[in-house]
Parts: sequence; C-alpha cells; structure tokens
Amino acid sequence: MNAFVFVLLAYAFLFVIDRLYVQPLRRRAAERAGRAYAPGLASFCIAVGFPVFAALVVVRTFVVDVYHVPTPSMAPVIEPGDNIWVNRLAYGLRHPWDGRVLLQGR
Repeated sequence: MNAFVFVLLAYAFLFVIDRLYVQPLRRRAAERAGRAYAPGLASFCIAVGFPVFAALVVVRTFVVDVYHVPTPSMAPVIEPGDNIWVNRLAYGLRHPWDGRVLLQGR
C-alpha cells in the first residue's frame, strides 16, 4: 500500500475520532464548567490538515508522480540516482470500466 494512502487513512481516522468523540466530550465539559468551548490546537490542525493532505494524495495519484532511477539503463540522458517527475495527465484521463476518454492528453 502506498505510504500516502496509509497516512491519509490514519489521518481520516483521527479526523473522525476528533469530530465524533473528542470535541463533543470537551464541549459538554465546557458547558458543565460554565465557559465557552473553543477547539484546541490539535483539533484545528486535524481539521485543516486533513483536506490539505487529501489534496496532496489526489495530486500525487492522478496528476504528477516522482520516480527514482536506480540503474544506468537510460544513461547518458538520465543518470542513476536521478529523480524524475512524471506528468500523469499527459496520457489523458479515461473511465476505468469502459475506456471512454474523459480528458484528452497531449
């Protein structure tokens, strides 16, 4: 499994736990104490970080990807140890089941 997908699933789990369990628990405790509830820094980071990280996973999966060249098979143009950025949209975007072209590539 791709490390980005694993981290995204872990982040989604934290997001759901924070929204469904932690924040309501803290909200009730603040109401009992008679003060206003304000989400903490951890809740803010989870709420903002999850959509940002999800967007990064989508971009890395569907738009660009980075590959490491381990062997000199393409020397002298590409040297061993180089990193190559690949534009995945250059081939176009097709429907996965019937092959219709959704976005034409260049």
